[in-house]
Amino acid sequence: MNLLKYSILIALLGIMVSGCSKDATHKAKTPATIATYNGPLNGGTIADGTYSGLLLADEKDGGFNTGPITRSVSYSFNNANYNTVTAPTGFTAASKGIYTLSGNKIALTDSLVHTANFDWNLILSGSYSYNVNADSLIITKTSGTNTYTYKLKRQ
Repeated sequence: MNLLKYSILIALLGIMVSGCSKDATHKAKTPATIATYNGPLNGGTIADGTYSGLLLADEKDGGFNTGPITRSVSYSFNNANYNTVTAPTGFTAASKGIYTLSGNKIALTDSLVHTANFDWNLILSGSYSYNVNADSLIITKTSGTNTYTYKLKRQ
């Protein structure tokens, strides 16, 4: 019985080796395609409502060099519009405008006028990555070595 197993194994091994060639070139017959996804992460969208939480800013460069900043913030998101509900204390960073979603990116266009005496990255405006998970919304932007993260929860 063992002789039969070894004979079959040797025959299969011989077939596999004879099909290989040291000089053979292997080319794909059709070009490879990469699947892409253009929807938000987790299949979610930003549900209308008020979101409250924290702005975490780690400013290391850019002239302000204020170091870590943590501020309570609150924003409303409604029909592709957003608005500051509770302005953060310590700087003028209220914002109001429209937003669009594409893939895992959110683009926010602020329509308010601001003074020039602070880091404008502290305004919720521009291009961010975002993640929706149930009633949580995390929005993150990196500018140079500075990172700005909004960790929000729908009320």
